[in-house]
Order: sequence, then structure tokens, then C-alpha cells
Amino acid sequence: MTQVHVALVVPPAREGPAGLVRSGIGDYALELAAALRTQTTVRVYSSSPVADEWPLESLSRRDAEHVWWQLGNEAAQAPLAQALQRVRGVVTVHDWILYDLACARWPELARGGWRGLWRAWREGGAEDARVYLEYLSAKQRAHAAPTVIADALVSGWHAPEALGRWSAREAWLHLAGEGDGVGEMASVELQLYLPAGRALRVEVQEQETHFVQGTGQVMAVRCAVRVPCRVRLVCDSTRPDPEQVRCADPRELGVHLRQVVVTTSRGAREVAWRTPGQPWPGPQLSAWRFALPLQRRVLAAADACFVHSAELRGRLQRLQPRLPVAVVEHGAAVAVPACTREEARALLGWETKGFYVVCFGGVQAHKRIAVVIEAVAHARRCGSDMQLVLAGAEDAELDLQALVTRHEAASWTVCTGRVAPERIEAVLRAADVCVQLRGPSTGGTSGGIQRALAARRAVIASDLAEQRELPDACVAKVAAGPEEVVQLATLLGRLQREPARVAAMEHAADEYVRTRCAWQLVAQRSLHQLEQWRSPR
Repeated sequence: MTQVHVALVVPPAREGPAGLVRSGIGDYALELAAALRTQTTVRVYSSSPVADEWPLESLSRRDAEHVWWQLGNEAAQAPLAQALQRVRGVVTVHDWILYDLACARWPELARGGWRGLWRAWREGGAEDARVYLEYLSAKQRAHAAPTVIADALVSGWHAPEALGRWSAREAWLHLAGEGDGVGEMASVELQLYLPAGRALRVEVQEQETHFVQGTGQVMAVRCAVRVPCRVRLVCDSTRPDPEQVRCADPRELGVHLRQVVVTTSRGAREVAWRTPGQPWPGPQLSAWRFALPLQRRVLAAADACFVHSAELRGRLQRLQPRLPVAVVEHGAAVAVPACTREEARALLGWETKGFYVVCFGGVQAHKRIAVVIEAVAHARRCGSDMQLVLAGAEDAELDLQALVTRHEAASWTVCTGRVAPERIEAVLRAADVCVQLRGPSTGGTSGGIQRALAARRAVIASDLAEQRELPDACVAKVAAGPEEVVQLATLLGRLQREPARVAAMEHAADEYVRTRCAWQLVAQRSLHQLEQWRSPR
């Protein structure tokens, strides 16, 4: 195989409703590849190659003078992280937090338990293990302190059948207190079927434990509890019994619950096991995601690193003092705008007049969408007629509809969904100002900010370390905190009233992109740095 100068490893494309789509890092990588090809020979590798890309499994250090990886916090990049351990090379670190990548590569992290704790220590070191242990402790406390209000089969149950409901090896049942009867004593009777020879342990939360031996007949288990409480049913085995084998039932089956009756001083009630209860997964690891970088072993496999900010360089050098790290600005396209603001609005079907605030990129909670909506609502109450556009795919974890309803924002908010690549420039060019907040942050430079600056648009960003380095002349900053909404609303109102200031910010954005972020400049500086790193060897 003929050796090339750069083997560039990029995130894979994925199937979308309108064909193959790339993540933000994927788009970055392909634009970088195009700029590199004007100056040297490049071969692109991917775990799911398309077009002229090469399969990642075929990559060897002998294939190129430089192997260069593009890594960030994306689950789809797990195969890249695995291959990096084998091949090594130079890594562009797009995010400080690699939580999603690590969880995709190591499922035991999401499952919890001691295996997850060990993996957190392997991937992130002592501090990540401490955070993970905090998660495990919270999960244990949650099991000890029921939060479900109604009776419910909360976890570990298969779908209901005609006579009852099978559990897995371990299942949980929540029994509620009623009204002012919380904390009262109750009698619980479990009618259940347990295959002959199978053992069952019934644990009533910190109260008592019952051991039952299966007879192959329906039996009753009675115990006294103090409600509310959780009842845990644990089987010693889920080996298929003869009937399950005969029916070719592949499920893991523990005990077949037929009836649950709770009797208190108020009378008896039957737990409705036929109706699916609200699942109770306990605290989720994702709540700790911004405190779990989980990137120690990824960085240990890197020969050197590129980053986009001095802030991220400082973090990497504190973690790996001997690791060579260079700062090269996030690339951006320099081009003559294809349309004016008015032409872009006509193309998109927006009103030609008016003041449009655009948030470009995934509509996610950590992009502080709630703050943006509240700030625009505040500005409108102060007399502004500004409009808000959320231009990106909605994250299922963010209840966007609830936010829109709470602030009565439906009449002045446009949610576009994912923006097709060919319409991105029009959306940004149609904006008067682009708002790109973060918090908590993954530590990476926002690709959305760079796209907005490339479209010659004024930007408002969060006053975070990595975004604080962007020029004040084109990027205004607001600090997170109790005054964030008022600060943002005030700044938006001021920009709406001062078109000359907006024009000055747009001119500064163009200057910054042309002199610091143009792809040709980024490629040239990166290639020069690659040669410097290689020359001492």
C-alpha cells in the first residue's frame, strides 16, 4: 500500500431520515480533510466507511507518516477509541468530557455495580472513581427511600399474562402508604408460583426476609411491613423448567406473581399487577455526566494532542504533564455569503422585518435553552418584538414543549428540527444574533459558534473558560448565575436597539475567521506542528 502523508480518522456517518448525516465533529473532520488535501496527501479512515473512505480496521501506522484522530464526546466514536489503543497517533481532543464515548464502549458503566466502579477507575482515575462511587451511593439510598407514590411493580418484571406476571432473577415491588397512613403497619400476602426446586428470597426493606422453596404449586407468602416500602424478590436460579423448555420460551424467568394483597387498618387492597407501573430506574448515571471525563486511557494512547483553546490545553497538561499539546483554532469556512439577511429570510419563509435570535445546533438542556426562552420572554415583556428560532434536533431529555407552554412562547418561537446541510447557511444568515450558551460544559469549543462567525453573525456565548478566549469584538459573553436571564435579555434588547453595534460585531466576526480560523490556515498550522512533533524522533 502506498504511504500517504496523513491518515485522518473521522467519526462515522449514520443513517438519517434524508440519508447519511454527520455529527458536528464529523462535519469538522471532513472540512479539515478537504483543506489538508490542497497541501498534502490524505487518506480518510472510518469505522463505517462511505464513498472514498477506508475501513478503520485496515489502518496501520505504516500507512502514513502521521496518523491523526478526531475524537469527541460521541457514542458512535467508541470504535475509534478502541482502535486508537492499537495504532496510537496524534489526537484532536474536541471535548474534555468523553462520558458518552466511554459508556458506549464499556456498557458496565451504565449498569452500575462494582464492575462499573472498576471501569470508572480504569478509564478516569481516582477522581472519576470517587464520582462514580457517589452515584452508587445515591442509587443505594434511593432504594432505601421509596419515592414512588402509588403501588407499582417498579422493575424486573416481564409483560403480564392471563394468570400473573413473571419476574426476572431480581424484581422490585413498591407498596405505598395511603394519606395520613404513611408509616403504618400492614400485612402483605403474595400469591405466587415457583418452579419445583427453585429458591426465592423475599426481602422487605430493612424489616424482614423470607426464604421460600419452590414446590411447583401456587403458594402464599405473608409478611408484616411498614408502608411505604420496597419488596425485593430474588431467585437463586432462572434455569428453564421443563414447561419453559417445552414452550421454547427464551426469557429469564424467576417467580410467577399471581396476586398481591395489602391489608391495613383501612381495609384490604389488591396491587394492580396487570397495569404496567411507572418504571423506577433509580438515579441515572447521566446525572453525573459532566463530572465524569473518563478520558485518561484515551489520552494515554495519544502521542500528542491538538486542542482548540488554551483552557483545554491547561487541563490536558495538568492531567498528562509530558503529553505534547498544541492549540490550533477551530476551523471555519471563509466564503462570500450566498445571500443577504433579507434573501435568506425570504428563502426560509420568515418575515423580512423583525429581530431574530437563532440558537443553532442540538436543542439540549446543557445548551441552556430554558434560559434563552425565558430571556426572550423577559425582553418581550419589556416591549421587544424579537423572535426566537431553535434550529436543531430536539433532545428527548429536554421537555421543550413544557418550556414553550410555561412562557407562552408558541407565537414567537420557531422550532425547525434538524437543519438540512444545504440550509444551514441560510438559517444563520437570516439571524440578527446567534445565541450559543453552555453549562455545564463538556470543555469543547462550540462548532455552532464557529459556523455563526463564518456566516458573519454576532454571537452571544456563556462566559466559560473555553469560550472566554473568543474575541469580545464579535462574541459577547453572559455569566451563568442568578442574573443570567436578565443579563441575556438586556443584552439582546440592547443589540436590537443598536444595529450599528451588531454591524461592528459582524465585521469583527469576518475578520477573526479570515485571519485566525480559515480552514487553509488551520490546515497549514496543523501540518507544521505535526512535522515539529516528528522531527525530534
